[in-house]
Amino acid sequence: MGKATAVGIWFVLTPFVLGRLGPQEYALWVLTSAITSYGFLLEFGVRTAIIKYVAEDTARGDHETAAAVIASARWLYVAFAIIAVGSSVLLARFIPRWFGVPPELQRSATWLVVLTGVNVAIAVTFTPPLSVLRGLQRYDLSNGVTIAGSIIEAAAAMAALFAGWGVVGMLAVIVPVNVLMGMASTVLLKRVASDLRIGWRGANRAAVRRVLSFSSSVFAIETASRLQTKTAEFVIAALATLDAVTPYALARRLGDVAEMVAIQFLKVVMPLASELHASEHGSKLRTLYIVSSRIALAISVPVAVVLTVIGGKILALWVGPAYGHYAGLVALLAVSRLIASSQWPASEILLGMTKHRMVAATALTSGVLHVVLGALLLPSFGLTGVAVGGLIPNVIASLCIIMPFATRTLRVSVGTAIREIWAPTAIPGVAAAAVLWMLQYGSVSPSLPAVLTWVAASLLVFAIGYVSMPACHAERHLIAEVFAAASTQLRRSTADVRRVA
Repeated sequence: MGKATAVGIWFVLTPFVLGRLGPQEYALWVLTSAITSYGFLLEFGVRTAIIKYVAEDTARGDHETAAAVIASARWLYVAFAIIAVGSSVLLARFIPRWFGVPPELQRSATWLVVLTGVNVAIAVTFTPPLSVLRGLQRYDLSNGVTIAGSIIEAAAAMAALFAGWGVVGMLAVIVPVNVLMGMASTVLLKRVASDLRIGWRGANRAAVRRVLSFSSSVFAIETASRLQTKTAEFVIAALATLDAVTPYALARRLGDVAEMVAIQFLKVVMPLASELHASEHGSKLRTLYIVSSRIALAISVPVAVVLTVIGGKILALWVGPAYGHYAGLVALLAVSRLIASSQWPASEILLGMTKHRMVAATALTSGVLHVVLGALLLPSFGLTGVAVGGLIPNVIASLCIIMPFATRTLRVSVGTAIREIWAPTAIPGVAAAAVLWMLQYGSVSPSLPAVLTWVAASLLVFAIGYVSMPACHAERHLIAEVFAAASTQLRRSTADVRRVA
């Protein structure tokens, strides 16, 4: 839940940051975040390769091979860090001009690009410890580091804003936070994996080839993800105005919290799929695909329902009435994200099975189409055109290519997919949408308590409908176990209190 926590923190802080910076400087902050995201492509997908091979090798008890992978990856990351800093210094003078940054902000934008390169270099240098923790399925520790880093980072950035350091100061104070969190993850890994050699020695060409042969396809998938989620702001800044970046980024950010929750859940899927594939558990892989796809939809569907029905009202309450008329943009982005998220489990499982080249090619093609269509539609249809330019390739890639390939590979029939994946979320989703629409009907400027009541009611309808579906027996069993454990703990606590009394 580390990334979800980070997104949640910045979601809460966004109105304050927007108010302090103004639309133009906030747009610079958004573009800086997008550049940072692209900067992480310099790690070439090695992070995912570490997670996969550490999970596989330790499952077989082959710690020497795992250690060679880790050492080789660490040397690769040193090279990536050097490239990140060098690229940022070389491009710092040109990027502000490419994206229409006003003259009075170009100096700040130049420093932002340089600081972004430094931050990316530090982050990728300390990527191996966190990746190994995830490969060992120590998500408690990796998420703990990420959550702590997010809280400290947000506090430092807010302190910089209060001190009047502006957007450059916000990014500058994040540099020491990244160093601190990297050192913390290294110390934790050495304590919990004492039997696994973690260092610079043991790297070899065979391990490098093994890592890069897998990571190349991951790199293509991650590049496609950036094209789909982090390029629209560049297109808008280059072809429209810097101010137009802000409403699009705000509309997109509304769905970020749910996406990050789903992504954190899905990070467990790929290492688990690697272990099951290595152990030749085909039936368990099918079950993993069905259950993980259903849960991903259970996270995404209610959020898409809320944003589609009352997204404009939420946007107005969140950052001000001036942005409330972007309701259509919020709805389009929510539907596009829902369609893409429906196939994330399939992509992660295919990655774990090393059957991902078609997924990589499809994702990359979809990402390129997203950029091209967005650029073509922007002049005529504005920000709505950019959103439609992302929706069309998402539908084709997710529902027409990746889903059929995954079901064939895992031998899941169409009937099973409809009965056990789609119906359990679609039926309660329609019911929740109907309830929400009736509750909000006729309300123009609702209060925050009213909106929260509507959302709670629709989520309750969805949750009851979801767990009541025949296919959701695993979820009902989990809920029963949680309640049983809570009841047992409550009885023990009550008994302890009585003994003390």
